[in-house]
Amino acid sequence: MLAIATNHFHAIIVIEKSGNLAEIYENLDINDEKERRKMILPKVVGRFKMLAAKAINQSREVEGSFWQRNYYEHIIRSEEDCQKIREYIINNPMRWELDENHPSLVKIKKNNLKSRTQPS
Repeated sequence: MLAIATNHFHAIIVIEKSGNLAEIYENLDINDEKERRKMILPKVVGRFKMLAAKAINQSREVEGSFWQRNYYEHIIRSEEDCQKIREYIINNPMRWELDENHPSLVKIKKNNLKSRTQPS
């Protein structure tokens, strides 16, 4: 499942166990950055961000990074939790106009700041 707002997106990634992955990951120290790099999700997200940035930059004929450094993850542990997250993802684009980073709200904030700093 994927939903896109103008400045971010949400996705549900399903990682299925296969082979001896459980044995590999049960011995990882998640507090050790080098060990975390061996984990699947960071690799999937990193590769996605790299390929998406490359494609977007090529289509826009620009260079540079536009992704934020980190991402939020949540492990879905129940069908009820999954359903709530699906509803959030589906409804999120409809809330874009209320997002503090929406261009119309950023413009209003800038105008308010200007009016407060200018002498009367």
